[in-house]
Amino acid sequence: MTNAETTRVRSRSTASGHPATRRALSFELRHYFVILISSFVILCAKYSSTTLWFHPMLPSDEIVISALRLTTYIGVPEEERAASQVLEADITLRVARRFEAMQDDLSTTIDYAAVALRLRELAAARPRRLIETLAAEMAECALEEFGAAGVSIELRKHILPGTDHVAVRLTRGE
Repeated sequence: MTNAETTRVRSRSTASGHPATRRALSFELRHYFVILISSFVILCAKYSSTTLWFHPMLPSDEIVISALRLTTYIGVPEEERAASQVLEADITLRVARRFEAMQDDLSTTIDYAAVALRLRELAAARPRRLIETLAAEMAECALEEFGAAGVSIELRKHILPGTDHVAVRLTRGE
């Protein structure tokens, strides 16, 4: 059979609408569509200077602040809140732009030094009973004041005898 004859036979079998052929074509088209879209998104991330929002196939880029020390007055009993305590926080900020799109310009990213300073100010601003409250306030601050697309925080308190620390974790945003 020549190539032209093979092509005609394939065309007739496709046109016949056989269910197995339709399923195979449907799967093949979906596969190529996913590849096409994925390639487009990757190219946008690599070459675009505009904001690239999250896509399930591209994990977001993150800025991590590790073991940030926060001085605060915190604790359920009043006597615990009477003296300042130092808490530690790990903060992961998810940015709305791919790092490649930032073009080495500080104004296009989140200034982690400013975030650290602001979170220290927030922790010292007033006494709280629960570390859960402080962690939630820190997340809200990162999202609203610094434009993070998402944030994850682990806040540690060195208070419970016989342990290194107790901690709360939360994730907000994208």
